[in-house]
Amino acid sequence: MSEVTFRPIPLGQDLELGLSAASPTYEIGGKRRHFVALKIPDGFEATAIEIKSYLTTAFLPRASAVVPELVFLDANHRVLDTRPAEDFEVLREFGRSGVTGRVNVPVTARYFMVMAGDGSRGVPVIHRGGGSSYRVNPAALGDFSVRVFGEQRK
Repeated sequence: MSEVTFRPIPLGQDLELGLSAASPTYEIGGKRRHFVALKIPDGFEATAIEIKSYLTTAFLPRASAVVPELVFLDANHRVLDTRPAEDFEVLREFGRSGVTGRVNVPVTARYFMVMAGDGSRGVPVIHRGGGSSYRVNPAALGDFSVRVFGEQRK
């Protein structure tokens, strides 16, 4: 893990990111996956991370988005846990559609990697009028934003 460059993340602000064919890859769970690596600021204890994942198309039956899984690491770059984003809700921003979910952060986490999940741990469902529901297909590549919540360490 020491060869990975972790980008500092601003506190309480959305950081626009994405996974593309040019993103670095890492093998986890027997699969190579693209990732973004982020560092929790020193002196700060992260409690939750909000992720907004943007749909690839507005045509819901075919819509896909990154369904994030986060790999949390301690100060020595040892893996603490892998957690999927959960509790998804529909996201409506001007000119963009997507879903937003949250992940609780392990207390000793200092770094994390965002990867695209395969949907085996659940996918977002978008409910529309008339009782229609659409599953968001998991995508290996796509745009998303991350916001870290927490407090100063005591």
